[in-house]
Amino acid sequence: MMRKKRRSSVDKGEGATSTTKAKKSRSTGRQRKEAAPEETNESVFSVFLREAGVTLKKGGTSNEIAVDQVVFQKRIQQQLRKSPRYPGIVQEFITGLESHIEDHERFRNCLLPCVPQLLFSSSESLLRMLLGIEMLQTPIINTLLEKLPEFMLDGTGDGGLSIPRIIINQLKWLDRVVDSKELASKLMELVSVAPVDVQRDIITSLPEILEDSQHNDIARELNILLQTDTQLTVPVLDALSSLNLSSSLLTEVRGAVMATLAAVQLEDLPVVVKFILHSVSASDAYEVVNNLRKKLELEQCVLPPVLQASQSRMKIWFWSRSASTPAAGSSVTLILDGIKSAVRFQKSISEAWVKAIESVDEAENHKVIDLLVLFILHSTNANQSRRGAEKVLKAKVRTGLIQDTLLQRTFRDYSQVMRGYFPSILALAQSLLRSPDPGVVPFGGHMYQLSFTVFESYCQQVGCPLILTDMDVIEKIESLSKAEREFLCNLLFHTINWFREVVNAFCRQKETELKMKVMTRLQNITYVQTLLERALAGTPGYVPPVANFDGESTDGLILSSAAPVNKAKKGKKRKAPSKSSSEGSSQLDETTEEQPEKEKEKEVRQGVSLMSYRQFFRELDMEVLSVLQCGLLSRSLLDSELHSKVQEEVMLGPAELVFLLEDMLRKVEFSLRAAPAKRAPFLKGRTDKSVGFSHLQQRSSKDIASYCVQLLPALCSHLEDCHNHFQTLLSENNGVVDGPATDVQEHQLMSYSYQLLLQILNTTFCWSGFSLPGQRSLLKKALGVLAERLKEQRPDLTLEQLVKHSFEYLLNFRSTMPSLSTALCLSQLLSTVSAKGGNSATYREQAASLAKRFLSQEWVTASGEKERGNKFNEALQTLLSIYLEHVDDVLKAVEEIAGEGIPELLNASKDESSASWPTLNRQTFLVFYKVMMAELEKAIRKIPSFFFFFKSFNLITYVSPHLLDCWSSNLFIQVFDSRPVLNVCLKYGRLFLESFLKLGMPLLDYSFKRHKEDVQSLLKTFQLSTRQLHHMCGHSKIQQDTSLTNHVPALKKSLELFLYRVKAMLMLNNCQEAFWMGNLKNRNLKGEEILSQRSSDDEEEEEQHSLLPQEQSEDEINIEEDVDPDDITDDSDD
Repeated sequence: MMRKKRRSSVDKGEGATSTTKAKKSRSTGRQRKEAAPEETNESVFSVFLREAGVTLKKGGTSNEIAVDQVVFQKRIQQQLRKSPRYPGIVQEFITGLESHIEDHERFRNCLLPCVPQLLFSSSESLLRMLLGIEMLQTPIINTLLEKLPEFMLDGTGDGGLSIPRIIINQLKWLDRVVDSKELASKLMELVSVAPVDVQRDIITSLPEILEDSQHNDIARELNILLQTDTQLTVPVLDALSSLNLSSSLLTEVRGAVMATLAAVQLEDLPVVVKFILHSVSASDAYEVVNNLRKKLELEQCVLPPVLQASQSRMKIWFWSRSASTPAAGSSVTLILDGIKSAVRFQKSISEAWVKAIESVDEAENHKVIDLLVLFILHSTNANQSRRGAEKVLKAKVRTGLIQDTLLQRTFRDYSQVMRGYFPSILALAQSLLRSPDPGVVPFGGHMYQLSFTVFESYCQQVGCPLILTDMDVIEKIESLSKAEREFLCNLLFHTINWFREVVNAFCRQKETELKMKVMTRLQNITYVQTLLERALAGTPGYVPPVANFDGESTDGLILSSAAPVNKAKKGKKRKAPSKSSSEGSSQLDETTEEQPEKEKEKEVRQGVSLMSYRQFFRELDMEVLSVLQCGLLSRSLLDSELHSKVQEEVMLGPAELVFLLEDMLRKVEFSLRAAPAKRAPFLKGRTDKSVGFSHLQQRSSKDIASYCVQLLPALCSHLEDCHNHFQTLLSENNGVVDGPATDVQEHQLMSYSYQLLLQILNTTFCWSGFSLPGQRSLLKKALGVLAERLKEQRPDLTLEQLVKHSFEYLLNFRSTMPSLSTALCLSQLLSTVSAKGGNSATYREQAASLAKRFLSQEWVTASGEKERGNKFNEALQTLLSIYLEHVDDVLKAVEEIAGEGIPELLNASKDESSASWPTLNRQTFLVFYKVMMAELEKAIRKIPSFFFFFKSFNLITYVSPHLLDCWSSNLFIQVFDSRPVLNVCLKYGRLFLESFLKLGMPLLDYSFKRHKEDVQSLLKTFQLSTRQLHHMCGHSKIQQDTSLTNHVPALKKSLELFLYRVKAMLMLNNCQEAFWMGNLKNRNLKGEEILSQRSSDDEEEEEQHSLLPQEQSEDEINIEEDVDPDDITDDSDD
């Protein structure tokens, strides 16, 4: 009954299976394939499988399963347990299995997954399902392991299947291993006899086969195997990484691995490193990492230099030797990837690497891995790692432990590997370059240089030129459209700014080749600036692109410079300094008053001044001025065979020197000269004077002064070069400046350089900070630089001695002054230096003598014309003021000019000058006259009191007549009756009169009785002078010249005050009878009566005093002699 029921059950199952197959065939819409031949052997194995739902197939057809694998396993287990022959039936089942798999094709079918007949179901191999039945697991495992040696040497089959690997895969991830220890033992036995490929498959599968209880035992056996067979390093370490080991055993294994590190093959090294780092705990991280760092030799990953000698060509020296083979490069990459993975996910590993690198205290002990790990640490996202890498690298570079040779070797041999860390390399290089520590800056620059040299995809940037349009278009700029002209100007502005930033970036480099490139870029800048000047001249109204973005607004800047400043330049296209540079700026941009109109138009077309466009140029750093310290630079150029037959030389030319000195002068004037704040007019475009000095403002004036003192030797060298240039020029031309061999452009550049150098020195020594107690040493250092140029400096020289030697050194340049402006700068510098000593009066005579020498010299330009123009007049006025300020007797000096120079000028022809004062001519008379009147007015204000009466009296008696008589002279009026001269007369005549009333008249009150004749003569002179001033007032009213008539009211008031003050003096001395008043007729400058005012009796009449010609008492003074009757009228008319 039971057997029948079981059969009906099976039949029912088979019927269900047939029904399901029919449904599947219908659902797929395809005809059912012809059934594969089934196994006809009716062994227990075959019967049980068929009844459980598996159909065994012959040939290459996979076995089929009609039920779920769980159902299959349950049915087999029930069949075995319920069999009357149990447990013997189990061995019969195994025997049937062994018999079945004797055929390799059937064995292969049992190893491959069965084909499921149920929809949406999957199935494993027959053997895999049978291994899931515990009573069958051990004998089946034994059968498989015994079967495995048959296929060890077969390799991979035609279908790409490896039978040994498939057999091992059957043992993976079983739900339960009945006898794990026995299985582990048998697997290790197989490892000992199997080929390497099978060994690797077995070892790597051990963590997936064995239970956790066997992990420690198997790990010990693997550790032994690791030390005896290096070929199995990778699979053993892979297996060990997946085993759950105790900490003590893990440490033991890691120590063994570390001991064999040197013998590990290159391709296995990444796995070893990964295992070591991933098996580290936080407590022993530093010890493990430090040992790993010491034992890890990446140099073995590249070919020795001996084998690379053929690759030593100069052009490919760096990047042809990188990562000798692809395998080496990939191995190093994998090693670094393993380190990167460890430091990214384990903070203790990251900190351990930093400590390990920091602990190295000898430069020769540092290795390539140190730099590579620092790059890795910086490339991670953790800010702490980034900062740690930067800190360690700076410290190591600063102390000289990491040197350029190690950096060069790293880039040379591992460039392919380092590509992935390119952003971190650049970031570290930038950090080093921006460091305030000068010891690490060159290393950062070297990193940049090597980066762009060895990385092939970037190396073309190193020598990349700046590609511009054809600059010949400048010659025909008028033919271009407005848009094209503005585009050309934009192009030139961007070019100059790019070059300025390049110079900023590389000016600090010490290598000769880089210095030469910086000088080349300076030459490019000066050349492009000449093109830009000419382009701007042909593009009126052009507004350049904004270059400085650190101000509040750029609107004011654009408005103030929207219109170019078209200044004609005589024989020169270069820009001239601004007025703020000094009173004595260059005359390169001056024009002569008699220049023909056509010539002016031609010069205007040549270029405009770039001074008004300064805010549209990028700022040059202060360190750029270090280029001034460079002398002649040279290098050997290599030909194709690496022979140095050509020598290239570069040095600062006059144009580049002017460019740098102009920038330095602007910087020192901005930082060291305290300019008074000026309020901008209402509604006028505001221009920020600090634009273009954003970097400079970040430094203190002390730093700027210290840097200028540091540059003083170089400035003195350039000063001496200019001196020697003009000395040679004069000797070659027999003392003539404008000789036939004179290069006008070079002469102007050298002259301008001479002037700029003196202005820079003067501005530096004018710094008010030198007067502070703490800056005395800096002042002595600066003076010491000048003093030692004259003679060897002794360290014990006092400040006064340093000033003396510096003064003597600078005084030697007086013989080669090329222009009056340069001479003025020298005079100002000598005055500034002499003021630094304790007794500046000792240098007054030399300063006055030098100024007189310059005033008595005829100044001629390189083109042979006399210097003239507003710049020349301004310089002359300042130089004459210096002379009169330093001369011992200013009144005598004024008397000399007025008594000798002016008469000589009056007697000379129109274009001639005074013989004794060559700088005094008709164009400069106003300058002399104004300065002399100003000095007279100062002198009259210096009358202190009665004790200096005689000196003051000489002032009044001897000086005043010379000038005031000139006013009343017809010849004076005929030659010098221009408005500027009259303006000076009216202005300083009033000031002189006011000062005399305030300071001179009290002296006359006191000395009237003692010096009657002198007082009488003085008042007579004043009578003529005030009469002449009165005539000038009338002339001003007739001409209706506002600039002159503005002085008339105040002057007439002073004349009236003088009249009553004289009367008060006479009354004080009881001589009031000597005072008589009358009406003074209005006359013009030539003495002719103004008829329009004669008939106007009601016109306001000016009163002028005159004294009666009568016998006086003993106490009275007769001061009226030979008075013009026309000027004296009867008092009764009033």
